[in-house]
Amino acid sequence: WRHLRRIAREFLAYPVRPPPESLCQAATTQCLAAWARLCRSGLCVAFTDVDPYPDAPNMRAEVSATGRLYAYALGTPARGIPQEVNRRFRAAHDAFAHAPKGAPGFDFPGELAAARMHAASCPHLADWYASEVLGQAAVYLYTGEYPEQRFVPGAAAWLSF
Repeated sequence: WRHLRRIAREFLAYPVRPPPESLCQAATTQCLAAWARLCRSGLCVAFTDVDPYPDAPNMRAEVSATGRLYAYALGTPARGIPQEVNRRFRAAHDAFAHAPKGAPGFDFPGELAAARMHAASCPHLADWYASEVLGQAAVYLYTGEYPEQRFVPGAAAWLSF
């Protein structure tokens, strides 16, 4: 938790801009691959305009009981990838990083663990995952507000905290 404020401040210090085009294309490809894997898993996903779960244990209980995951469809738009791809990434992120039994929660250590998991699966996107997952989560947890999304070159360094 001691790094939360530092990451939030560093994230907000960067201008609002998309990642380089080549990174956006690679991120889009990875997000769609994660979505395809989620679809093959048999889990039913429904998008909602309200934040569906107060915490990860409630999400896990719902998914376990119903086989359905509700994914938040709103929030801040991603920069450089289509909004529909961003929505699908959010669903895959929740399904793979927070929904499994024993998975981390929506708190800072949980989002750090999730960002590390994503980055380990695709190291060339580590800065993108750290910006998209950890930077945005740090600002939300620090301020209570979702920030405008931005790309922070070198953000993968946060994953070592």
